[in-house]
Amino acid sequence: MRCYWLAMLLILLPLRVDAQTFIVQAVVQGSDVQWKHILPTDGGDTLLWQPVVSNEATSAWVPGGLVSFPSSNVTFTGPGPSFDAYVDIKGFQYHIGGSGAVEGADASSLPGSVNWTFSPPEISLVGAGVRAARWLEHMSPTSPFAFIRPIFAVDDASIADGLLSTGAINGTYRGRVDFSVTYFIKSYQGVAMPRVRQHSLVIELIYEPNQVMSASISGSLSMTADYDVVAKTVSAEAIAGVNIVGNFHSGVSLTLRRESAGDVYQLEHEHGDNAIPYSLDCIGTGASRCEAFKWIHSGVNAYPAFNIVVDRPQTVINFDLKMSYGKDMETRAEDVLSGLYQETLWLSIEPIL
Repeated sequence: MRCYWLAMLLILLPLRVDAQTFIVQAVVQGSDVQWKHILPTDGGDTLLWQPVVSNEATSAWVPGGLVSFPSSNVTFTGPGPSFDAYVDIKGFQYHIGGSGAVEGADASSLPGSVNWTFSPPEISLVGAGVRAARWLEHMSPTSPFAFIRPIFAVDDASIADGLLSTGAINGTYRGRVDFSVTYFIKSYQGVAMPRVRQHSLVIELIYEPNQVMSASISGSLSMTADYDVVAKTVSAEAIAGVNIVGNFHSGVSLTLRRESAGDVYQLEHEHGDNAIPYSLDCIGTGASRCEAFKWIHSGVNAYPAFNIVVDRPQTVINFDLKMSYGKDMETRAEDVLSGLYQETLWLSIEPIL
């Protein structure tokens, strides 16, 4: 019985497996993906070096790459619907620290194809089933490497499309890729023993779905007076279109700011001795609708801020602003002086979070 357990120990020892997790984060605002602490490297992107959690001393070792390529179709879950995005684990890197390893004997007797780059103190292996061409030897048994990190590629477009197409809400979404890396160490008896490290790359997406990228106004709110000689009244109206481009899950919030002082929204005569209260209506088009139709009514702003809401995620919001006077409340012609009347308005646009 004692011999049986000893034999089992000798069989299991070469199959030692270590595990470690890498985390990468990105802030996603609309379709804009901004990665944190990602670095370009040979064959893709990588992270800051991460200290090795556990390792065993050896007099020589052969770096190895991925055991196999994991699936590149990764599912992300969070506060909203789940979605899939493209994450490709391409290879692995080692940092030998201060081990002082130097290239030694040929490693052609070991399984795997050769695909490595050794630029001390860094080692890169791109691909699956690959290894270094030579043994790396130490003066005395020591930890073969001090830091590690994966080589990977993430498709930003698939992340943005996945979030937008599922109508994802604000929050953090996580995806995980599990992969294994193998290398060889030399035992005290001079035997090459395989070692496997099982790793996970966790991708955290901090999603802020609403983002305003640009805004423009077409048309003009310049009005020409229309006199009714019978009723002895004057009126006018003009319509301008507003186009907002970005990524919107809920819509946008609009706020007016005036250059003129006072609570009454009115057009001031160029000489400052007369004024005409005006109205401003919001007219939603398509999938966009105004929560407040009559924004300003005869000089009174009933909604300091109101929303343009959308029925589903949108990249464009269109609506019209109609300015008028003498329509809601008659304006007598005798109360209006000839000349130019004007008002300066600033329209603030913010996404609804």
